[in-house]
Amino acid sequence: MQRLRSLANDPSVDGSLSRGDVYALIIEYYVGNEEYEAAVDMLVDMKQAIPHKPGHFIKKETLEVSVSHSFQLIEERTMLG
Repeated sequence: MQRLRSLANDPSVDGSLSRGDVYALIIEYYVGNEEYEAAVDMLVDMKQAIPHKPGHFIKKETLEVSVSHSFQLIEERTMLG
C-alpha cells in the first residue's frame, strides 16, 4: 500500500501510469475492506492532486459508498465531540 501511495503522490508517474488509476485502486481497496475513513482521506488527496473528477477513475458505486460512510463518520464524531 505504501508503494501505491508513493506512486499516487508522484507527478512524474503520469507519463507511464495514470495517477488517477493508482488513487482509484487504493480507494477501491479501502472500500472493499470497509476502511471508509481511509478511502475518504484518499479521495480528498486525489481531488487535490489531479484535475480530473474522481468519477473519471472510480466506479460510481464506490464513490456513493465512500460518501455515505463519510457522512456517518461525521455524524459519529459530532455526536461524541
